[in-house]
Amino acid sequence: MRKHNVTGIHAVLVIVLLAFGLERAAAVTYTQITVPGSLSTQARAINNIGQIVGSYIAASETHGYLLSSGQYTTIDFPGANSTTISGINDAGDMVGFYTDSGGVTHGFLDHAGALTAIDVPKALDTIAYGINRAGQIVGFYSDQTGATRGFELSGGKYTHLDAPNAIQTQPYGINTSGDISGTFNDASGQHGFLLHDGSYQTFNVVGTAYTGAVAINDKGHVVGSFVSPKIHQLQGYASNLVKFINVTDPDGTMTFPTGINNSDTIVGTFINSGGTYTGFMATP
Repeated sequence: MRKHNVTGIHAVLVIVLLAFGLERAAAVTYTQITVPGSLSTQARAINNIGQIVGSYIAASETHGYLLSSGQYTTIDFPGANSTTISGINDAGDMVGFYTDSGGVTHGFLDHAGALTAIDVPKALDTIAYGINRAGQIVGFYSDQTGATRGFELSGGKYTHLDAPNAIQTQPYGINTSGDISGTFNDASGQHGFLLHDGSYQTFNVVGTAYTGAVAINDKGHVVGSFVSPKIHQLQGYASNLVKFINVTDPDGTMTFPTGINNSDTIVGTFINSGGTYTGFMATP
């Protein structure tokens, strides 16, 4: 692991959004997240301590990182061609995925600096994406037919997750209660889902055929992306599944929120007009 001092973070703008369940407006500050010396940076998740994880590209190689107390630490799975960190819990346990020399993708867990591969039995590849306080992990994999299916790993046991009538299912987030957020595709398009007590609740941003859900916090607030029917580009949203608000970095042409903590601080990635990927943090 390599450590860097923070030089790539700066506040860019303060705007006003309607916060979840509140009747008054709340000021939101957008802050860019850029690993020093990187060509591009993506922020994937944030825990309740404020630690942020993601990936960056430098010298044509993709590395994972942890941003904690203003310091970046690079995390690479041993022998991997590329590494991405996608989830972190309050204990500092991290999950992500890496690609080996043969081009196969594997999930992994980083517990106290010890990295362990996660591979769903008989899967062609595996992506671990979210982890909660109890250490339950969610993600998705390709089965022997090439279909994309979800999984939950808890206590060493894998549970397969398939949304009703889904062509593919991709769980991304899991909160302390074990509620799981994700995305699935069926014949009508792409939708978000919330899995609670074994029951799937599906949802879409009104007027769109593409809605993706990624992270969920302990309040049940979800973040993700949708395709705007007006400009036909991906935009971000945050929702309590009753009210939806836009989450759009002012410097970006497209925005992908992918993490939210219990303070409703949101992290994600935006693409600027030059095509560069940059991480962001949106703080209420």
